[in-house]
Amino acid sequence: MSSSPDTDRFKTNELALRVQKKLASKMSNKSMVKMYIDDRSGHLLDNLYRVIKTYTNNKKQSEKIIKSVIKIIIKSSLLIRNKQLSEQELSTCETIKTKLQSLMMSFISFYEVDFSYDFSYLNKQLTQIRTLLVTLLSKHMQPKNVQKLENLFVFFNNKQFLDTIFNKKNEIYRPYMTTIVTDLNVLLDGNS
Repeated sequence: MSSSPDTDRFKTNELALRVQKKLASKMSNKSMVKMYIDDRSGHLLDNLYRVIKTYTNNKKQSEKIIKSVIKIIIKSSLLIRNKQLSEQELSTCETIKTKLQSLMMSFISFYEVDFSYDFSYLNKQLTQIRTLLVTLLSKHMQPKNVQKLENLFVFFNNKQFLDTIFNKKNEIYRPYMTTIVTDLNVLLDGNS
């Protein structure tokens, strides 16, 4: 039984994608990150790490959270770059992008405008994004990676965490939050 060139090529492409995903999960180091995450986003993630580390007082947990964020970004980028998503899934990606931009604007507003922070509003936005991402990526990722994604949202959608970082009286977070908000503004301006 001979195989057609199309089937051989498809298997090769599929294998190449699996290898890229495997490499992405093993190599979330700086060189791999630079291929998929620009300097501004990297700077934002550095400061997000500092906020998480300050909040948790746990370096290992903070590194694990940021590493999971990076892996999700890289794996999602690989799916898009390698044209592994259907038209419907690409449409979902656009919806996620729009909702992320809205979340970023809310984050900025809640930080810059006194007494505007609203956990319920952020909770709703984060829950919608989580649902869309999990639905989208569960078809393309191992269950353990989908669980990591779920765990990220459990952490970031935690009321105590959000209340703490948005509390203007919490001076320890101010330098990081100011820098994060600056980075978010630049990222939003670049996406206009």
